[in-house]
Amino acid sequence: MIGSPTSKDPPAYVVKDAQTSIGRPKSRLDISYNYHNWDLRPDGIWVKYDKDTAEDAIKDVSYLFGNDVIEPRDDWKLVQGYMKLQSSIPIRIIIRKTSPPDSNVKERPMLKVTNDGHFKILQLSDMHFSSNYGVCKDQFEPLASKECKADSKSTNFIHQVLDIEKPQLVVVTGDILDGYHTFDYQTALLKALSPMISRNVPFAIALGEHDINKYVPREQIIDFITTLPSSLMLKTEAHQSYHNITNYALPIYNTEGTQIINAVYVLDLYSSSTKIANEQDFSTEEFLKGSYESFAQKPQYSLAFQHYPIQEYRPKDAFPIVGQYNEKHKLKSKTDPATRRLLSEINVQAMSVGAEHTNECCIFSDGKPEKLNGLWMCFGGSVGEGACSVGKHDRRVRLFRIDNNVKEIASWKRRQGAPLDVFDYQYITQG
Repeated sequence: MIGSPTSKDPPAYVVKDAQTSIGRPKSRLDISYNYHNWDLRPDGIWVKYDKDTAEDAIKDVSYLFGNDVIEPRDDWKLVQGYMKLQSSIPIRIIIRKTSPPDSNVKERPMLKVTNDGHFKILQLSDMHFSSNYGVCKDQFEPLASKECKADSKSTNFIHQVLDIEKPQLVVVTGDILDGYHTFDYQTALLKALSPMISRNVPFAIALGEHDINKYVPREQIIDFITTLPSSLMLKTEAHQSYHNITNYALPIYNTEGTQIINAVYVLDLYSSSTKIANEQDFSTEEFLKGSYESFAQKPQYSLAFQHYPIQEYRPKDAFPIVGQYNEKHKLKSKTDPATRRLLSEINVQAMSVGAEHTNECCIFSDGKPEKLNGLWMCFGGSVGEGACSVGKHDRRVRLFRIDNNVKEIASWKRRQGAPLDVFDYQYITQG
């Protein structure tokens, strides 16, 4: 049952057998209304206790917040109705009747190319999801009204792109959350990632500077992400350091799963500039070189993703470019200055980042002065309607396709206003 502990009204909802029926007893003293042995907790939830062997017992209870809550996980159920407490934000209850795994360690799913030798990646960046509807900012449509709901508009666009493109992997390059403006990080993450979770599409996350919350430390947000279905940010060892959770190298195998042919590197914004808790400070070089050397077969075609651009994204001389380059301010992030050289050494042909909402171009660095391999440095562009921009901005996403048959990597974009149309199609590399 759900009710306010300070209210004189009887509780309004009953949770029974993972179903919710709505009704009202005559009073709180009306024991004929099937709440014998129910106890009222201080948080307003009525609970009934049974033997711990009961098969239909609720194993876990939690809360989500807002009017547009989404619970995409199969083992959790969203209870009908709202908790009527003294809060400006609606509160929803979710329950789980299955026991959590005995260990928080799980295996990362194997990524494989399709039968035609392709591997497609959808990049989502700067989502800026909130704990309620979210505010639509800097809308491209001239008639965008106050009724625009940022989070649902963003998820609808992502759903469309997933249905059209059917990628094998989604990479989120930071700022899923809207920083301290996001009241509850779990609510926002479940909404933002629901299109992937509901389709069982594996997703990787490169955290950004807004992926924080004023009520919990960053480690707690990371821990929650590792528990989500289809998440590739996970613990593969019992005592794994956070560095090896938020930085990860994803091998891509052939269709038989017997040989590594490609790789995707996901880098944490804070990998070389900030220590987490009492962790040892690892460098980007240690991670990238160590990951590359650990592969049984060395991939010849690879991509790298992180939230913030490295210094080479601000070239001083003339350079080839595909797309819009609107923001050219001085970079302030303490990215690892060795990253460009390291990407060349491990056969990465393109890097793609977020952070700058209206930049959605790819810039080419030939690397000749430093005797490095060429590198396309791309921006994903902002997909979140709650992300601010310079002027009116049509949200967009970037895609990459690795074609191992012809040794080719291609990239293109889709935008919210015309999701069926591809634009700025380009070749990253051609064999």
